[in-house]
Amino acid sequence: FRKKIAQNKNITILTPSKLDEHASMVSFQINNRNSSSVCNDFRKKSNTILRSVTENNMNAIRASFAIYTDEQEVDVLARKICEFANLG
Repeated sequence: FRKKIAQNKNITILTPSKLDEHASMVSFQINNRNSSSVCNDFRKKSNTILRSVTENNMNAIRASFAIYTDEQEVDVLARKICEFANLG
C-alpha cells in the first residue's frame, strides 16, 4: 500500500519508512485536500473507513490494516486513493 501511494506526486507519506517505527497503518496527506472531507467522501462513495488525523493541525489521513484485510483489498484502496489524489 505504502509503496503504491508513494508513487503519486499528490500524496505525501507521513509515517516513518523504517520498519521498526510503524505498524500496520499508514498516515499520509493528499496535497490541497482536507483530510476530513477525503475521509467522508471515501465513507460515502466506497464504504471505506479512513481516519482523519487533525491533531496538531496535521490534516492527515490514516489507513489501518487488519490481519483479515487481503492483498486485493489493499490494492483496490491504493488505486482509489491515487485516483482521488489526481482529481482536480
